[in-house]
Amino acid sequence: MTTSRVQGRGATAGADAERMLALARRLIGARSENPGGSEWPVVDILAEVLADSADETRVIECAPGRPNLLARYGACDGVRPVLLVTAATDTVPADAARWRHPPFGGEHHDGELWGRGAVDMKGAIAAVVEAALRHRERGCPGGQDLILAFTADGERGGGAGWQRLAGELPWARPDGALLVAPTSLVPHRRERGVVWLGVDLYGRAAPASCAEEGTSAVVAACALVQEFPGAAASALLRGGGDAGPVTVTAGRIAGGDRVNLVPGHCRVEFDLRLPPGSVDPDEERLAELVAGCLPAGVRARTELLMLSPASETSASEPLWHRLLDLGRAHGLTTGADPVYAGPTDARHLRGGLGVPTLLCGPGDQRRAHQVDERVPLTELTRAVALYEDLFAPGHPPHDGGRATTVHDRR
Repeated sequence: MTTSRVQGRGATAGADAERMLALARRLIGARSENPGGSEWPVVDILAEVLADSADETRVIECAPGRPNLLARYGACDGVRPVLLVTAATDTVPADAARWRHPPFGGEHHDGELWGRGAVDMKGAIAAVVEAALRHRERGCPGGQDLILAFTADGERGGGAGWQRLAGELPWARPDGALLVAPTSLVPHRRERGVVWLGVDLYGRAAPASCAEEGTSAVVAACALVQEFPGAAASALLRGGGDAGPVTVTAGRIAGGDRVNLVPGHCRVEFDLRLPPGSVDPDEERLAELVAGCLPAGVRARTELLMLSPASETSASEPLWHRLLDLGRAHGLTTGADPVYAGPTDARHLRGGLGVPTLLCGPGDQRRAHQVDERVPLTELTRAVALYEDLFAPGHPPHDGGRATTVHDRR
């Protein structure tokens, strides 16, 4: 058995930290890989844990076998302000052979919880639930109602989750929302959009012995990879660029049938990351930009594979200032105004529900989806304290606490 020092507070801090860790380990062990799995194993656990704490829980399946769990604290009828806190329950798959510790074991080593979803977002879910349990144990102070939403399909665009759930929320529209995506507990109000663009290039095939009669689609692809990023950045970025640049990555390229043939076809696939304030491109505009980068004798067919627009919440929103104030009270990094690297379910809440939505969760986003995914236990316990204070506006924030000991009973 190993032990780790983590931050807790109050007379029951150690017991609460153990409870939170036990739940996180159960959630990691409840496989919910997407594609190929279902969120039901996670939802069953959460429904059990929240049954005696929440005033009501509901499960809504927006697609067969893809459950979304909602829990309310308070009437959530619009009489009092309503805060929504949400996280996705699915994960990307994991290849156990590549991991140093079992990806579904929920083990912790050297002060870190290991496993698929530890960062994205099962560790954060355990922190939210622990904060909600404490909130109930304290009598739900603060004059605010609370909705917890643990949703499906976060890894594949939210089609079985918030993309449809936004139109089926059974209670009053929230006044604000927090998505506990991994940000290392740094508050975010802005996120980049993503475009995936496929480009098929068609030149003229010819034997290498008569190369002058051909037009190489591979050579044209090389020119496109060189020229398209600059063209896209110039055309799509507007304003002062304070949210960062447009970035373009050529992620895949394939062409040519054999070494002694001038290739007549080549395909390139691009990932474009668009900061808030940039132009949301349509396929026609992207096709024009591609055509402008090609040599004579080559034609292109473009395919818009995915478009998730950038989105943001205004810096004037009261929830933003409250989260920053609480972050400072808890000793968190709050000085910058960072932009999240890609789209999240927050875009569905901002667009579909019109709810100001922020991001703040434990874990380093760069570790999400990776082999040996893991999150520091200290971040999980600090998240619990932060969320508990967020649930109770008007009450003095806790002080960040004192160290307690968590035992790893593997």
